[in-house]
Amino acid sequence: MARTETSPEDRADQPDQPGPGPSSSEASLTLDFFGTLITFQVRSVETEGAYAILEMVVPPGRTAPQMHVHAAAETFQILEGEFEFRVSHDGPAKVFHAFPGDMAHIPPNVPHGFRNVSKSASSLQIVISPGSMEGYFLELGTLTTNTRTQIKSSKPPDKKRLAEIGQKYGIEILDID
Repeated sequence: MARTETSPEDRADQPDQPGPGPSSSEASLTLDFFGTLITFQVRSVETEGAYAILEMVVPPGRTAPQMHVHAAAETFQILEGEFEFRVSHDGPAKVFHAFPGDMAHIPPNVPHGFRNVSKSASSLQIVISPGSMEGYFLELGTLTTNTRTQIKSSKPPDKKRLAEIGQKYGIEILDID
């Protein structure tokens, strides 16, 4: 079913496939999130809000997103490339690197961020629980048919807009160096 007539926000509460069963790549929704491609593999409406699963393709050197904090737990699995994570749990930020096959779990309310430190586009899969935070990406991203070979650099996001939309979804952007 073609859905070019609706915006990502309009589709935030419409399931790509109602009820249980596998999600197909045909039903996937891909957004350009300031140069990072986000493909929704499982939408929160498919899990009654329990979780959402996204795949991100991140350009080299890109921070996606900057240090932030929210009430959702996130579990990352590195699919391709090398990512640097910064996590600030009870003290100064700790930095660690993750490679294909590695997983990193960020509990709720823990400041964190990550960036692609590879020389080429790299990818990771993220499980967000609860899944309602997907609305943040839906509101700020732009529907695209781009693939990883078509990633274009984009201008940096407006921090004020990130903060405004983030507040709506319980996401606080932090100015931690």
